[in-house]
Formats: sequence, C-alpha cells, structure tokens
Amino acid sequence: MLDIGQGNAIQSFNKIGNYSVWVSSFIREQAHEKIQMIVISLKEEFYSKADALIGVCPEHDDFMFSRVLTLDLTEYPDMDDQESPEKHKRSSL
Repeated sequence: MLDIGQGNAIQSFNKIGNYSVWVSSFIREQAHEKIQMIVISLKEEFYSKADALIGVCPEHDDFMFSRVLTLDLTEYPDMDDQESPEKHKRSSL
C-alpha cells in the first residue's frame, strides 16, 4: 500500500512509477508467450510498450456518441529495443 500524503508524495509517486515500469515489462514478456491483456492507463510506462492503442472520444452531431480510434503500433519500431531488435518482437494483431 502506498501513502500519497503530502509528506511522502514524491516518494510514493516514485514508487508508483517504478512499479509501473515493472508491471509493464512483466505484461509484455507474458503477453508474447501466454496471455493477451487489455490495460486501461494514462501512464506512459504502459502505453509506450503497447502493440496497439485504442482511444474513445465524444463526437457531437444531432446527438452525442462515442468514436473509437485505433492505432496498430506493430508498424513502428520499438524505440527501447533499438540496440537489440530480437529482444522483444512486437506481436501481430
């Protein structure tokens, strides 16, 4: 459990950031072997390692409805793996 009170806010946010990096790395390793996963997050540590992004935004016409946007990231190189492209190949969707 993380305490995000005023006194420990910076330390807690650092813990959350490090945890996010660990979780996103774990998900990426497992996803290529065993599981598929949908993660809902605004944290860069998660979406920067994704194979695809899905966004939902409001659209206004005579009434309001949701528009879904998708982006297949497998078409782009993984910037973290520039030195070793075989380390984490992006899976195809």
